[in-house]
Amino acid sequence: MNLLRALGVGRGDVVALAGAGGKTTLAMALAREAEAAGLRVVRAATVGRGIPVVAQADIVALRESADVVIVESDGARGRLLKTAGDHEPLVPAETTLLVVCASLECLDRPLDVSTVHRCERVIEVSGREPGSPIDALVIARALAAGYPGRRPAAARLLAFLNAMEATAPRRAADVIAAALVPPFDAVLGGSAREGRAELLSHGV
Repeated sequence: MNLLRALGVGRGDVVALAGAGGKTTLAMALAREAEAAGLRVVRAATVGRGIPVVAQADIVALRESADVVIVESDGARGRLLKTAGDHEPLVPAETTLLVVCASLECLDRPLDVSTVHRCERVIEVSGREPGSPIDALVIARALAAGYPGRRPAAARLLAFLNAMEATAPRRAADVIAAALVPPFDAVLGGSAREGRAELLSHGV
């Protein structure tokens, strides 16, 4: 299904995107779909991303001028996987949906700085050795560390596993999804580039 439907995004939503491996592509695809559905969309960021950087107080004004606000809430320096930092993501209090991204393209790549942002934290939370192959549990532990605690009280928390085009990534995605619900409300897999997603796991 398309991203708008899969993520459950509609009029009045403030969507905060965090993580790595397709976050900007997902933001652009989601904005295109929302605009095609007749919704007014504003894209912004709470960190420097080449689009307007907004302060917390600005989100209220943006919400009054748009049907859907999409906010990129952290950076990943082009890496495929990351975990939350001490002071990020900067998730607006008005957020109704927090989506944490990771790319399945990191599977079997070495656990090092060429693939992973905040690599030392991912090594710590995963319990793996530096340079060891990244597997499904490394991804799950990276996403579960820190991000759930950044969810505003009224927001839904979803994980989006990007680049789920092949059989092996799909099998890994199922393992990740089973490990993430809870604390995540649901886990979706798909392709930000192709604008599609499917539900892999959800809470009761």
